Amino acid sequence: MKQERSHIGAALSAALIAATTFGALAASDDHAAKMERRPPPPERSDFPVQRCINVANALDAPNEGEWGYRIEERHFALIAGAGFDTVRLPVRWSAHLVSTNPVIIEPAFFDRVQEVVDQALAEDLNVIIDVHHFIELMDAPREHAPILAGIWREIGQRFSGYSNDRVFFEILNEPRDALDETVWREVMDPALAAIRQANPERPVIVGGPHWNSVYGLLRFEPPPDPNLVGTFHFYEPHDFTHQGADFGDDPPPLGRNWGSLVDVARMRIAFAQAENWGARHGMPMFLGEFGVFRAADIDQRARYTRAVRQEAENLGMGWCAFDFAASFITFDLENDVWIPELVSALGLAEPVGAQRVD
Repeated sequence: MKQERSHIGAALSAALIAATTFGALAASDDHAAKMERRPPPPERSDFPVQRCINVANALDAPNEGEWGYRIEERHFALIAGAGFDTVRLPVRWSAHLVSTNPVIIEPAFFDRVQEVVDQALAEDLNVIIDVHHFIELMDAPREHAPILAGIWREIGQRFSGYSNDRVFFEILNEPRDALDETVWREVMDPALAAIRQANPERPVIVGGPHWNSVYGLLRFEPPPDPNLVGTFHFYEPHDFTHQGADFGDDPPPLGRNWGSLVDVARMRIAFAQAENWGARHGMPMFLGEFGVFRAADIDQRARYTRAVRQEAENLGMGWCAFDFAASFITFDLENDVWIPELVSALGLAEPVGAQRVD
C-alpha cells in the first residue's frame, strides 16, 4: 500500500476524450449493473490467481501484533469461505535478519511465515509471498541489493518443494524513492536469479517503480523470463482512497466522493495502459492492491471497490483487495463479521452471519 500520491499521467482533457471513446461512462449504480452483464473475459490459465485478499499489518509489522493484528489460523477458513482463492502475505523480512553477509533469516520468524503459508494452503488457498517495507533498500538500492538477493535465495530454498501452482513469489512491494527506473533492474535481476536457483519455473510477480503505479509500470522493462507476472497497484485518486488516513504526511481530509465521468475515465485509461503493457511483454497482469481507507463512507468505498474490481475482471486480470482486517478493513475483527457492502462489491457471496457494520 502506498502512503503518498502516485501518477497515471492522464490529463483532464485526455480523460474526457477517453470517456467519450468509451461511451461516456459514469460510475452510477445502473452502469455498475451493466458492467456485471458484460461477457466474461477469457480465463488466465497461465496464472491461477483470480480473487485474492491481502493479509496485511501482521507479518509486515516490525513484529507481528505490533500494528494491532495477528494472523489466526481460522482467518484462512473465513477467507476461503467468502470465495477468495488466494491470499497475499506482505512480509517484512528485512526486520528479521540474523546476518546480512551472508543473509540469514531469523529461524523463529522464518518458521512462523512457513506456518502461516501452510495454514492458508490447508484451506485450499493459493499464497503470494512478497518482500514488504524494505525501507533501507528504497533509500540506498545499490548498497542493499545483495541483501534482497540473499533474502530471496533463502526464501527460494525454503519453499522450493511447494507447488508452482499454489505458491508464488513477488520480488518487492512498491519500489520507490531512490529505487527508481534507473536502478530497479539492477536490483531486481540478482534477486530473480537467486529465486531461479531453486525455483526455475515458479511464477514470480514483478512491477514497476513509483509505488507499483501504472505510471511506473510504463517506465519498466521486465527481464526476459517466461514465468513472470506483471503487477500494478491502483489507489487513484489518492485524495479519495486515502481520505482520513492515520498514516503518512498530511493525509487528505474526509468528504471526497468518487464516480464522476473523469474518475471513471481515468480508471479505465490506467487499466487499459496496464493491459497493453502486459500484452506487449507477453505477460498476464495482476492487480496486486486496491481499496479505500476505512474512514471513508461505506457506500463510497463499495462503489469504488466494485468499479475497480469489475474493470480488472473485464480485462481478464486477477485482483487482490487491500485488505482483510487492517487499515482498509474488509473483515471486522471486533464484531467477527465481513462487511457485507464490500463483500458484495467484490462479487462474492455474502458469508452466513455477515451484517452491516456502521
